[in-house]
Amino acid sequence: MINVVSNSETYLTQILQLLNRLRVEELGNIVRRAIKLISEKGVSINHVLAELLIYHYLLGQGYSYVSIEESVGMARCDVYAIKEEFNICIEIDFYSVPQDFVLNRTKYILARHIRKLIQIVKSNIRAAIFAYPYGSIPLVPLELIKPIDSRSKKKIVELVSSIREMLPLDNSDVDYLMRVEIHSIYIFDIDTGKVYELTPSEAEYLITLYENHVLRK
Repeated sequence: MINVVSNSETYLTQILQLLNRLRVEELGNIVRRAIKLISEKGVSINHVLAELLIYHYLLGQGYSYVSIEESVGMARCDVYAIKEEFNICIEIDFYSVPQDFVLNRTKYILARHIRKLIQIVKSNIRAAIFAYPYGSIPLVPLELIKPIDSRSKKKIVELVSSIREMLPLDNSDVDYLMRVEIHSIYIFDIDTGKVYELTPSEAEYLITLYENHVLRK
């Protein structure tokens, strides 16, 4: 019991330090929700701090409703937000993988992204956002970053086939991937309390640059 209390106090201190960096005096229920996620649900402090940072950022972007760790249909959103008729589901990824998949790390991460996108479109959520810590290269499948009308069905079929051992999919899932929208990519920096938003075209350029000049050397 002493350890639980001590840990909760440590987490609360870290959360309050982040809020101080953001110049937020109080986020009320969201702080209690964050502590509960850590102490009762086992969500890591890194993940919760990222959720709070993005939560605060979205409030500043004019979203009227923002929540953390919310289920919408079959999609579990790290952060979920609504602005008028537009809703988004944000997935935060620190690139951790289960031990069984450490030798196929990239393929597993790609499969995780694809699974989330399918869940989002099946849940009638308008768009997805993927968020990564500062210093990370987004591992969103390149074909899915492209505008919907510019995607190649052949390339998406090949993409699905390449990760089928990680994620069993049927043919209808290809159609979902052809119409899912990735709104943007977030790069967040806990140290500075900043969120940087990349447009899909900026993210596509960054991923292409990385693939062409790093992976293929």
